[in-house]
Amino acid sequence: MHRSVSVALIVGCALVLANCAPPPTGPINPGDKVGGLLITTGDPESITTSWRLDCPDEKTADPYHCNGQVGQKVNVSWGIYGDGLTDMETMWEGHRHEIFINGRSVNLEAFGTQDVVHAHVGEMRYWNIVVLASGRGELSIRNVGVVDGDPFDSTAVYSFSAP
Repeated sequence: MHRSVSVALIVGCALVLANCAPPPTGPINPGDKVGGLLITTGDPESITTSWRLDCPDEKTADPYHCNGQVGQKVNVSWGIYGDGLTDMETMWEGHRHEIFINGRSVNLEAFGTQDVVHAHVGEMRYWNIVVLASGRGELSIRNVGVVDGDPFDSTAVYSFSAP
């Protein structure tokens, strides 16, 4: 009996200590979880882009809020689009972009890029940063950088709830 209690105490302490581990501090890579949500990649046919989400205060608040549903794969990267004068490759090579999720930097090169055609702006390229919400959760996403000499810095809070 004494041995069983000792084993139970050791196992219990190990479980408590495992849950006290410090959160990761390095850059986010594909397959990492942040706030219980998977950060991954996706193909244009299977993801929802941020401009298709419900973001009611996007034009009036910073941070603004976007609402998604559990089960959605949402790309949270801002993109660049052609201006009709400059080649997309030239614009991409000359831009600077950083993304932070809940304050942690994202290893953009590890995620790669996607090219799409947007109905209103034409050819567009963005980082392939996809949040897969397998459960309820919330993330703060900050996109900051410079494109063609124009700086941008915007933060959005993405909330995922049950459909």
